[in-house]
Amino acid sequence: MTHDSIKQEILLDDNRILAFVEYGDLNGKPVFYFHGFPGSRLEANIVHNKAKESGIRVIAIDRPGMGYSSFSPDRQILDLPSDVVQLTNHLSIEKFGVVGVSTGGAYALACAYQIPRKLSVVCTVSLLGAVDFHKQCLRKDLRFFFRIASRSSLLFKSIFWYKRSRFLRDPRLCEKLCRSIKKGMALKDNELLEDEVFKNKVFASQSEACRQGLRGLKYEGKLVGKSWNIPFNKISSKVNIFLWHGEADTLSPVSATKELAAKIPAAVAKTFPEEGHYSVAYNHADEILGTLKKHMN
Repeated sequence: MTHDSIKQEILLDDNRILAFVEYGDLNGKPVFYFHGFPGSRLEANIVHNKAKESGIRVIAIDRPGMGYSSFSPDRQILDLPSDVVQLTNHLSIEKFGVVGVSTGGAYALACAYQIPRKLSVVCTVSLLGAVDFHKQCLRKDLRFFFRIASRSSLLFKSIFWYKRSRFLRDPRLCEKLCRSIKKGMALKDNELLEDEVFKNKVFASQSEACRQGLRGLKYEGKLVGKSWNIPFNKISSKVNIFLWHGEADTLSPVSATKELAAKIPAAVAKTFPEEGHYSVAYNHADEILGTLKKHMN
């Protein structure tokens, strides 16, 4: 059995299933990993080896309706911290860190606002979402995609199937999907997508996100593409928050992350001149994991 196939589940208070997997050093400092879009718990496999070397225990969850986690028709971004706390109780974890990649950053910041006393450190990497916050910063096709997710279930599913899920279900078509994704991406992202190991892990995560169909993804697109309802200026200044972003990111421009960092008390933004959307988390994993570990109590 490979490490990334060891799925675990708990039953939440409202009888939903929350699925998760653990990577890295299973005896290390606990950090919860929130995946991007489309994504699943398997996305964290990308940092498994480096997390193991860094002494970090990565706990990656499937958000509702993705992977094996039950769909939740009325959930909001600010609801996820409650699920996380229930999982920490199950795992007997008192204090921990969180890292959110791409759209997962919204959930990391939700934890920073909702459960600050539980947290040692919060990191976002290549933050993406919240059309109202990004305004004209977000790439036009993504703004359109998020708006469709909030308005038309049928149109969203049709577009997503045509552009993504039909390729993920047939390994023979993944190379065509990769070529499509690379268009308009940063040079560092394109170089990374040439790596077969990295590419296969990304596509495995995205394919797993579609396990239950597209209902969960459609709802996720709706959530991250509208206001997150997080009062950023009221996030506790006692929480260590780091926002990492590539200056060459063509999906979610760095300007939005800088603007957000200015709104959050004690937040620190760190940018990388040549890095894109995917490449920051992979190329700077050692630095990110080191920062997480440094601030873990």
